[in-house]
Amino acid sequence: MSVTICQAHATGDKLFVDYAGDIIPVVIDRVTGKRRNAQIFVAVLGASNFTYAQESQAASSRYAWARSSESARLM
Repeated sequence: MSVTICQAHATGDKLFVDYAGDIIPVVIDRVTGKRRNAQIFVAVLGASNFTYAQESQAASSRYAWARSSESARLM
């Protein structure tokens, strides 16, 4: 018995978005070693499986989500 399902998506019809994994430390200044926390934002086009990823400073903010979603849409 197969536990997978194949779904057909029309080109440009769907963009699946989410944050992937845990919060990770990101070095923002190589000289001082200063870090900040970030999450990885991932977007995938349904028909082509084209994948876009970027680090996002504050996953909990609506601004960060909107900015990341817009960046994915423009790529």
